[in-house]
Amino acid sequence: MKLRRTRYQYGRMGDRTEGFGPQFAFAAATLTGFTVWAGCAATLPHGFGAPIVTTVFFVLGAIFAIVAWRCRKDDPTNITYTDVAGALTLIGLCLSATIEPDPLLRLVQGGGEEH
Repeated sequence: MKLRRTRYQYGRMGDRTEGFGPQFAFAAATLTGFTVWAGCAATLPHGFGAPIVTTVFFVLGAIFAIVAWRCRKDDPTNITYTDVAGALTLIGLCLSATIEPDPLLRLVQGGGEEH
């Protein structure tokens, strides 16, 4: 049976600055997502930006899930890349709930003209 390490054991083993990577990654990912949202809101018609921003958050969540898989030995008592991937996926899910079907249907049908 494997026992979990405590915060004290991780504190003795590593550098104190190594836990800031996931926090900076989350800040950069959310800044990227909201920058895409602002760009879509400024340039695209109403209703077309939400699917794009949702996709961006899902892709960022998938990227950080791969990073989390590669960094499995991180300190679980701090914020990890797994937490970042889960938070970005949750943001994407919440955004996907706000997507209205009518603009998305027009986008899929091939244009902004009314049918």
